[in-house]
This record gives sequence, structure tokens and C-alpha cells, in this order.
Amino acid sequence: MGDCMKKDCLKIGISFLVFIVSFQIMYSCSVNLTEQLFKRDYKYENSYHQVYQSPVIQVLTYLNSEEYAYKRYIETAIGYLSAEPKDVSSTQIDKYNSIFPNGESSTPGGWCTEFVLWGLLQADKELNTTYVGDIYPLLDSGYQAARWYARKDRLHTEDDYLPKTGDMMFFKYYDSIIDHTALVVGTKEENGILYVLTIEGNVPSSSDKGILERMIPLDEEYIYGYGSYE
Repeated sequence: MGDCMKKDCLKIGISFLVFIVSFQIMYSCSVNLTEQLFKRDYKYENSYHQVYQSPVIQVLTYLNSEEYAYKRYIETAIGYLSAEPKDVSSTQIDKYNSIFPNGESSTPGGWCTEFVLWGLLQADKELNTTYVGDIYPLLDSGYQAARWYARKDRLHTEDDYLPKTGDMMFFKYYDSIIDHTALVVGTKEENGILYVLTIEGNVPSSSDKGILERMIPLDEEYIYGYGSYE
């Protein structure tokens, strides 16, 4: 009986030691891998030091960043715009125009810029932010909005500019001045062609004067430029 108990205790002791050694090895491997994934180099007094940031700290830092706040804001605005009935009624147009004091567009029959700004304002209200006015112009025409961005050196008309989600997009369809506005949802490459994805309303070149989600080649000649966040 005593010998059996001794053997059982020995087995338990050996098993426990194996567990401890295995755990230590797994822990060391996990720490080394995490450090490789999340270490950062910082320059300090002409020398480099590797500083480890835990994944939890990195996530919390990102969630409190301006980058995350803006991403959440744009996703909210796009959600409002996408949820609107595509066959636009006169009541909807009045709603979009109501964001301005006089309740109407300065461009007769126009509501494309008003539509984009309406969605952005809904996101401002929901998230208690002030992006419209700070980084988006509260102006009721694409021409005026583009000039606002130009004064702030945030209007991009260069051919190699890659639009970003949240950019205001300006078009010249028929006139020598800007005559249409959209909001950039993203970009997409398909069959070797790069497209910009948009949500917009009252598109001049379309027989459908409702709300559209389009995929437009980046080299289309009627694209004038983009107003960016920064």
C-alpha cells in the first residue's frame, strides 16, 4: 500500500514538473513572438531603443486616436446616406436642403452637395462631433466647397492622387465650373483598372436622378478633384 502511494506521488510529481517546464517554454515563445510583432523603434538622443507596447495598450491607444474617431464618423455618415430611399421624393430633397438657413439650394434643382452634407451632419449629431465646419465646408454648392478646400490647401486635382474614404469628390460634366459633388466610399481595383466608389445623388449624366452608389474609373475625364481630410 505504501509503495503504491509512493509511486503515485512520484508520477504526480513528474507530471507536475513536465507541466511547469512546458508552460515556461510556451510562455517564453509567446512573449518572444509578441515582442517581434509589436516592438517599435524610437530615436532618442541619437540612439535607438526598442520599446515594447503590449497589444492591449496599442488597441486602447488606437481607439482613443483621431484616426479611429474619423473612421467611425465616416462609417456613420455613409450609413445614413446609404439608408436613404434611392428613389428620391420631394420631401427628401426638402430635408437635405433644410440644413441651410434658407431651406433651399443656391443651385436651382440641385441637391447633390446638400445630400452629402446632410449625411455628414447626421453623423455629427449622433457622435457629438463638429466635423462639418471644421474639416467639411457647410456650403451648398460643389463649386464653393472646392474653393473652400483650395484655400485650406486640401484640394487635390493631381492625376496621381489616390482618393480616401470620406473625401468630397467634385466633377465637371458640362460647364467650365464644378457642377456635381459625391462622397468617396473607397477604392477598388478590378481587371487592372482602379475605381473610386461613391455615394451621391442627382448625378447630371444619369437618367436616374435618385441616389446612386457608383464605381467610377479614376481616369474619367469629368472628375475634377477631391477635398481631403488632411
